[in-house]
Amino acid sequence: SNAKESSLLEENPEIRTMTRLGKHPNITRLTHAFDDTALDALFLVIEFVPEGALMPVSSHKLQGAEPISESEARKIFTGILNGIQYMHSKGIVHRDLKPTNILRDACGTAKLSDFGSAICYDDEMFPVTNSNPTTAAATSTKPYHRPIMSSPFRTGNETTTSSKAVGGTPAFLAPECCLSEFAPAAPDTLYASDIWSLGATLFYMLYGQVPFRGQTGTVVRDMYRAICCDELIFPEEPSVSKEAKEILRGMLEKNPGNRMKLDAIRASAWMLKATVE
Repeated sequence: SNAKESSLLEENPEIRTMTRLGKHPNITRLTHAFDDTALDALFLVIEFVPEGALMPVSSHKLQGAEPISESEARKIFTGILNGIQYMHSKGIVHRDLKPTNILRDACGTAKLSDFGSAICYDDEMFPVTNSNPTTAAATSTKPYHRPIMSSPFRTGNETTTSSKAVGGTPAFLAPECCLSEFAPAAPDTLYASDIWSLGATLFYMLYGQVPFRGQTGTVVRDMYRAICCDELIFPEEPSVSKEAKEILRGMLEKNPGNRMKLDAIRASAWMLKATVE
């Protein structure tokens, strides 16, 4: 029935997320959604982004991808940062930021995509007009979409190809997401987890490899251990500026409470270089 179809569309987490996001230059836009009862399937029609994914990432490409120059990476990163800041202002955490979920249009504009792992904090609990999303959402008792976040750190012989099983791609997951099974009620920690993934993505752009691979590079549990325990080491090649390394250290801080905030990222020496380019 139409009522049932409408209900299914309204209850779908990804549709709710994209509807709340609406139109933003750095977010892929949902144009239509419909339910095919004969196929028992839900279809989302999303704007066409012709240049596709920013960079390929697979279990075989955790290292060895072609790095992007700092000036080009900064332009792309600025767009991603704008998209994330907008999402967070709406009480939404992406949870699966990675190069393959960043698309580029014909003009080279970066757009965030794939909101299937996103968490939206409830409208009633989250007054989106509030200028401080962390404060506003801290009163939330629970998000309306509370899936399993990740396999517990101690389990698993899964490979890196099983990204959806762990609520985000393992190589780009924050340490706290490697350890926690459920999304927290208040979004503070999850906001910080997006910052980590943003940092891991920038690292991948600049170095052509993920910051933490583990010894095998394919077993999720070993990668979780590396993310949680290993020291951040910058490869000797390619040469990356000290300002870039500074921002990467801030975003890839293992303690979410000490991790760099969006405003600090925007005001960093590396980001301010954009004004003279």
